[in-house]
Amino acid sequence: MADPKFAPEDFRQVLHAGYAFIRSIETNKAISALTLDHLLQGHIDALKQDSIRVSAMVDDGGGALSSGKGDRISRWDQIDEIEKLFTQAVQALKSAGTNSEKLANLGIVESSGEEGV
Repeated sequence: MADPKFAPEDFRQVLHAGYAFIRSIETNKAISALTLDHLLQGHIDALKQDSIRVSAMVDDGGGALSSGKGDRISRWDQIDEIEKLFTQAVQALKSAGTNSEKLANLGIVESSGEEGV
C-alpha cells in the first residue's frame, strides 16, 4: 500500500529538490575551482587561436579555390595589424603637421567654407 504522505506530485517535487540540491553543490565546486587567471587565459587563448573557415570559396567560373578551406587569421593578429596601421596613420599625420600639401596627400583637406556655394 502506498504511503499517503507522498502523492505522485509530491514525490516528483522531492526528487526535483534533491537533484537540484546535488547539482548546485557540484556547480559551486566547479565554479570555485575557476580563478580570474583561468578566465583571462581562456579569453587570451581564444583571441590568439587561428581558425579554419570551411566554406564554398569559388572563383568566377564556379571552380573551387583551395579545396573549400580558407585559413582565417586569429583575432589577436587582426588586432595587432589594426594597431600597426593606426600607428602608421598617426605617424603620417604627425609628420604632415600643418603642411596642406602633405595633408591633401593623406586625404585630409581643409575646407575653406566656400565649397558648394
